[in-house]
Amino acid sequence: MNIQVFKKNQHAIKLYSFVLASLIILSLSTQAYAASDGAYKWTFDTTTGQSILSVPAIGSDGTIYFGSIDLNLYSLNPDGSKNWNFRSLDGSIVDTPILIGNDGVIYYGAQSEFYALNPNGTYKWSYNAGSIGSSTIGHDGTIYLGSFPFLYALNPDGTVKWDYTVGSTVYNLAIGSDGTIYFGSADNKLYALNPNGIYKWDYTAGDDVKDLAIGSDGTIYFGSANKLYALNPDGTYKWDYTAGSTVHHPAIGSDGTIYFGSANKLYALNPDGTYKWNYTTGAGIGSSTIGRDGTIYFGSADNKLYALNPDGTDKWDYTAGGTVYHPAIGSDGTIYFGDSNGVFYALVGSSGGLAESPWPKVGKNLQNTGRKTFNAVETSATQAPGVVATVNAVTSNDLTNTELNTKYSSGDFEPKSSVELFNAKINSNGACGTFKFRSTAIPTGIVSDLTLMKFYNTTGKSREYKTYAASGPEYTIDGTWWLADADEKHMGPSDLTSLGSNYFVYFVIKDNGDFDENRALGEITDPVAVGVSSDSSSDSGSDSSSDSSSGCVMNPKADFSIELLGLLIVALGGIYLRQRRAI
Repeated sequence: MNIQVFKKNQHAIKLYSFVLASLIILSLSTQAYAASDGAYKWTFDTTTGQSILSVPAIGSDGTIYFGSIDLNLYSLNPDGSKNWNFRSLDGSIVDTPILIGNDGVIYYGAQSEFYALNPNGTYKWSYNAGSIGSSTIGHDGTIYLGSFPFLYALNPDGTVKWDYTVGSTVYNLAIGSDGTIYFGSADNKLYALNPNGIYKWDYTAGDDVKDLAIGSDGTIYFGSANKLYALNPDGTYKWDYTAGSTVHHPAIGSDGTIYFGSANKLYALNPDGTYKWNYTTGAGIGSSTIGRDGTIYFGSADNKLYALNPDGTDKWDYTAGGTVYHPAIGSDGTIYFGDSNGVFYALVGSSGGLAESPWPKVGKNLQNTGRKTFNAVETSATQAPGVVATVNAVTSNDLTNTELNTKYSSGDFEPKSSVELFNAKINSNGACGTFKFRSTAIPTGIVSDLTLMKFYNTTGKSREYKTYAASGPEYTIDGTWWLADADEKHMGPSDLTSLGSNYFVYFVIKDNGDFDENRALGEITDPVAVGVSSDSSSDSGSDSSSDSSSGCVMNPKADFSIELLGLLIVALGGIYLRQRRAI
């Protein structure tokens, strides 16, 4: 054989071997990085060995807050390092949600004392309410606090707004879409109050009323003894389901399925209350949290965190060191929970955050505010001539400012309402439909300071409604919006708004127009939110975000070591080829 040909073959074999070995290394490294669902991520040990019973809360920056029987409220960074801890003066932090207000203030109850802390963990104020049962936060910042024997409404500065005498311990609280305050009590009743604290109605069940959830249609679900009850928003009976033991912690999936625990079983019911399936564990179970992909996460006294598929089959489980209580899901899919040994866990999860459902967990959202939005989208009573619009489904997506701006690239837009996802039908293809939603969260100011933002789920972009109907409703102009007051009277751009007042936000969408995400004729799909934005650089009808995928950039979400390995392989390949040419 020609020596030169032999050398070329040798070099070809070496190059092939090098590339093959590099690919194998890269593949193994990638597999190591792509940790499996439910894999250990990190733990934080309180070192006290005392139970972590509280429902964790997660801030807009990913900070995790949880309380312990050891009297401390802990703040952890997303990597598991401690940010700070605050020690309560007179009580343990037990089975109640940690709350985060719109301004980042952290609220929690420690037996008789209710605390408000600044985001940096310093003391802000406290209120002695006796025996604290539960708490929640209204859209206007009012804190509702249950105790024995009162329900208190506190202003954001900790002063009393009003109180309502129950005569027994007040348990879990929830706020409906119309502002109604619901709460259960040890006197076997579910109460409904108007936002001003005036009695609305009550319903008597068979035992203590605990653990509330509210469905997309306003149905109130709660546990009492071994029954799950469903009531209409006016307090009338809808249905009940009898389980084998005490019912607790209902949660609702995006398809309307109701999940709840009873002894060592997790039950799934259809929206009409009929049985769907149940799953049995080795001991009693805690609350459920539903992921965006439909995965159901819950803990058990058998020391396991379980992940089930929506049909009730096993997905995976993780064994902790003690009883597992309330799981939470971060916006990146990480699953957080505490156990009875004082250890707080973070596991890898692929759900991508909470389900876009009416009530996916205890406390409703990552901040545990315990409230439904005030602004469910519906059709306007007046449409363009000959047009009939029908809203088929609405889902409120309680995103923090950071989550919303990250998901939709909406710049400096600050929402003053939740993002409302809805789909509708229009009987005349290509016609303009008019829709509206109600809000009491419009800030004090003037109408011209506000904007309506349209979000596109398929592209992650947003578009600002630039055309305000200044002199009256305009039902045939795509991309037009306007405000109406509580009496449905049109408001001009210079009219004043007041936080806490009732307003209606109207907007027009043309079927298959610029503001319609759904390309099917006769159908409209749109998430929208009202808020404020100082971004005035985009032209009317243009996206407020643009693609920026030019050039070769490192992926900030990828494992840095893998990308370095890839660069190393490229560099070694270049060195090899230079040596090859020198031969």
